[in-house]
Amino acid sequence: MCSSDLTMSAPRSVQALMDRVPYIAPAGVHNVAGVTPDGTVAPGSIIAITGESLTTDQETGRVNPLAQTIGGVTVTLGDRLLPLLWVSPQQITAQLPSDLSDGDYTLQVHSTGQPDVSGDFTVARNAPGLLSTISGDTAYCMCSHADGTPVTSDSPAKHGETVTLLGTGFGAYNAPMIDGFFPFDPAPALTDAVQLS
Repeated sequence: MCSSDLTMSAPRSVQALMDRVPYIAPAGVHNVAGVTPDGTVAPGSIIAITGESLTTDQETGRVNPLAQTIGGVTVTLGDRLLPLLWVSPQQITAQLPSDLSDGDYTLQVHSTGQPDVSGDFTVARNAPGLLSTISGDTAYCMCSHADGTPVTSDSPAKHGETVTLLGTGFGAYNAPMIDGFFPFDPAPALTDAVQLS
């Protein structure tokens, strides 16, 4: 809902044009798994850019390499195009460059026929988040059995079984990364130790 005042000194014809314009919410650039406790994102991680009217339709991009344009939408960080996974009116999912140093940044969303919109975010070396899936009213961590099939209520993990948890933002890797290729094959090892509680 919005309101506006208009004062007229003579009879006039008035027409309100209610075009939607792109908008990125405050703290609208965050780990795709959810907002981290300190609100930061890690280099090379998958991020969500949330807001309104970011594009007209939902569309998924290609994989290996990830697309740099989906549905007329591009996201830039300075002079660099970010790899995109998918776009929708309320969220764009992208990968940050893996060589970013800690600090504050501003990205730009460009959507054909719309004004550009910017979003600020802070990079920290480690800003992990675990991806989740909803079952009923409860969010569960996305994980898989050793054979790659998902762990579900119909196919639960067994005591002593090794499962793979899915997430992003776990920090630097021990080998150079090529941004835009996902998932990594083979998966590189993390430089920093991970503690799961």
